[in-house]
This record gives sequence, C-alpha cells and structure tokens, in this order.
Amino acid sequence: MRRVFLSVLFVFLAIALIACAFAWHIVHRALPQVDGTIALSGLEHEVTVARDSRGVPHITAQSKQDLYFAQGYVMAQDRLWQMDVLRRAASGELSEIFGAATVAVDRRFRVL
Repeated sequence: MRRVFLSVLFVFLAIALIACAFAWHIVHRALPQVDGTIALSGLEHEVTVARDSRGVPHITAQSKQDLYFAQGYVMAQDRLWQMDVLRRAASGELSEIFGAATVAVDRRFRVL
C-alpha cells in the first residue's frame, strides 16, 4: 500500500514539475532578449543597444539606416505584448486570454 502511494506521489510530482517547466518556458520565451548578441540580416555595420537601469534602450549605429532598423527591432521587442492585446481587442478576442472578465468588451467590439 505504501509503495503504491509513493509511486502515485512520484508521478504526481513529476507531472507537476513538467507543467511548471513548461509554464516557465512559455512565459519567458515571450520576453525580449535584452542582453547578449543577436545577429540580424539587414544591418550594414555593427549596432549597439544598451539599456539603462529603467530598461530604456540607447542605440549606437554608424548609419541612419542601421539606426532606424535597430530602433524598429527594439520597438517591436518591447511592444509585442501591447500590439497583440490591441489586435485582440479590436477583433473581440480578449476573452481568449483574459477569460470571462472581458466578455462584455468583446461583445461591444464585435458589434462595432
């Protein structure tokens, strides 16, 4: 009897650990990469993006084209969540991620 209990407990803990690892992966893969090096095609020269203590990016580039490219990339990294929420709001799909609390908002936007 004790052996069965320990087996069930072990399986339950293993499933819980796998679920936590999966949830951690899903949450953290959506966050922007703010340190390290990223290789992007489309840049002519090296671009440096340094973030201050508040996370504000400071971009250093050798040409305006590289500067604008890096600015667009950084802006997309930082604003992806906002763009997704605004897209969902406009199409009446907020309840898919926020649940029943936003059903009234979704109905209103679908009518519009």
